[in-house]
Amino acid sequence: MAGWGLVVAASGLDWLLGDPLAWPHPVQVMGWGISRLRHGLEPWCRQQPRRLQLAGVVLAATMLLVAMGAGMALEWSTRRWPLLATPWLILALASCLAGRSLRQRVRAVLDRLEPVPDLPGARQALARIVGRDVTHLGRRDILRGAAESASENAVDGAFAPLFW
Repeated sequence: MAGWGLVVAASGLDWLLGDPLAWPHPVQVMGWGISRLRHGLEPWCRQQPRRLQLAGVVLAATMLLVAMGAGMALEWSTRRWPLLATPWLILALASCLAGRSLRQRVRAVLDRLEPVPDLPGARQALARIVGRDVTHLGRRDILRGAAESASENAVDGAFAPLFW
């Protein structure tokens, strides 16, 4: 399948299924790995700046090597079993996309504002997609936060994986 065919298929898969909750997302796996590494390195650091810097380098290098290894394993498996190449590549690309999840999260905010505004519910839904304090936001600021999050996350969860 040609490159654009893979993109269309992966986008369609993300549109239909999104990220199944039972499957670990690659970013979740990275977060788990970072957390485990950090907990292993922190006692050794003892708040010493040089050791903290070295631990940061070790952590970053380890994550880069793991990501590179995953990419190489995917590449190797597609060469070893050519019939699996297209499905593997579609699944790998679809796992990098977040269009459906983003749509669902933003829609959850909007649904709580229409037809009868439920500001506490909208704030709670917005808190799932933004990193700011939403406690005292009014309708206008909730809408602004949802729009900003949608545009920022569209870059990270749709455009960047497709064009990077």
